Amino acid sequence: MRRIGLLALDAFVAFTAIYGAIFVVPTIPLEWLKHGPFTDYTVPALALGILVGGSALAAAVLLLVRPSLGALASVGAGIMIIGFELVEIAIVGFTLIEYDASQFPAWLQVIYLALGSLQVLFGVDLEVGDGEIVALEGPNGSGKTTQLALLAKWLSAAGHPVFVTEWNSSALVKAATKTGKKKNSLTPMTFSLLHATDFADRLLYKIVPPLKAGMIVLADRYAYTAFARDVARGVDPGWVRDVYSFAPRPDLTLYFRVPIEVSTDRLMARRVKLKFYEAGLDMGWSPNALESFRIFQGKVLEEYDRLVDEFGLSVVNAVGSITEQQRLVRNLVAPRLQLENVEVADEQPV
Repeated sequence: MRRIGLLALDAFVAFTAIYGAIFVVPTIPLEWLKHGPFTDYTVPALALGILVGGSALAAAVLLLVRPSLGALASVGAGIMIIGFELVEIAIVGFTLIEYDASQFPAWLQVIYLALGSLQVLFGVDLEVGDGEIVALEGPNGSGKTTQLALLAKWLSAAGHPVFVTEWNSSALVKAATKTGKKKNSLTPMTFSLLHATDFADRLLYKIVPPLKAGMIVLADRYAYTAFARDVARGVDPGWVRDVYSFAPRPDLTLYFRVPIEVSTDRLMARRVKLKFYEAGLDMGWSPNALESFRIFQGKVLEEYDRLVDEFGLSVVNAVGSITEQQRLVRNLVAPRLQLENVEVADEQPV
């Protein structure tokens, strides 16, 4: 039944993409290209027909002759269509908001994002096997990345196979994000969709495979980052949770709680300038980057505190020294993995 549904979905995407490239795209007003690099729809139409339609058609054929490969091809086709639409959104904007929503083409971005997501969800096997997910969360400047590196070394030394994965690490999505950031054109909703796509790609290729191999996956940020940041930017909490509903829940999540003043001082000590979106300057809270950052981080911390209760995050006091924090981290991780020798000597080079 799953194979039949996936086959129908792939065939539908292939037909509509190729048909749309030939008959629909040429009817879209040229005004929609005013922010992009193209003067007509030749290149976008070819990309839609060949990349999106072609990949879906190939997936449908493979499902008929080699079902196991066809399922993987369907996932690839879904990621292709999502990437295509996100690049389009980054270049020309979110058409449903920026242009006449009564025109059918304005809905194509939403429709194809939904279809691509369905291809990924139907095609991927998210059974996670015998591995463990340990996620580390916290605001910028909390020290979680340093602690993750130390935790990975300790677990590896204890004989545990470890795989480390980072937030916003999908090469597919980075290109779209980079384009949108250059133009400062990413809305909170677009940003949310970009990161959700990045996470889906990361889950498929960098989390599920090591879990199936029985490894411990250490995640530098997980879906909770979106729950905190996106909601702080005004995105609906329920919507964000629904978007990430495909993600398996971590076996343990450590939240590095730190006051805004401490995290800001740490960032300023090692960085010359805050980035536009990192500082929340897109939200218009303040024209001053540092002040905007403090406002944004304050909202993010409020959301994280709600997540502690909602999802049972384990809190680490991130104000202490690196050694003190690592001791807390090991004490929280050890019972889960039945480890001993959690002590960290003060003079130990951690």
